[in-house]
Amino acid sequence: MATEGGPPHAPTTTPATATVALPTVPGGTPTGPPNTPTAPPPATTTAPRPGALTAWPAAQSGYTVVVESLPTSGGRSLAVERARSASRAGLPQVGVLDSGRYSSLHPGYYVVFSGIYSSRAEAERARAAAGAKGFGAAYTRQITR
Repeated sequence: MATEGGPPHAPTTTPATATVALPTVPGGTPTGPPNTPTAPPPATTTAPRPGALTAWPAAQSGYTVVVESLPTSGGRSLAVERARSASRAGLPQVGVLDSGRYSSLHPGYYVVFSGIYSSRAEAERARAAAGAKGFGAAYTRQITR
């Protein structure tokens, strides 16, 4: 039958190729085609993968959304698990803080946070967004060393 395929085969003709000479400057160095960009392409920013965690910057104070506080007696692994769940749910910049390392927090907790904001107003907007994603118990908090 004419519509059935046969075994694969190599092309019977070789594709045509062309050689292009680039203009040169004195000394014989090619300059490239006209309008060739000379600067490298801009860096691209990729979004963190779902479930990735953010570390709070070492010397930075700011505001955040506290998603959950878990007693340290329960272990850090539970807090990390909860943080990864919040990240997969779409909350931005999710991480875990040890509250004992921050003067603005009560010691004895692992704090699952979302976002690093320079103002309480920014953090409040983020808290409302977190609530819309199912984190209704979230609240804003200032973080200082």
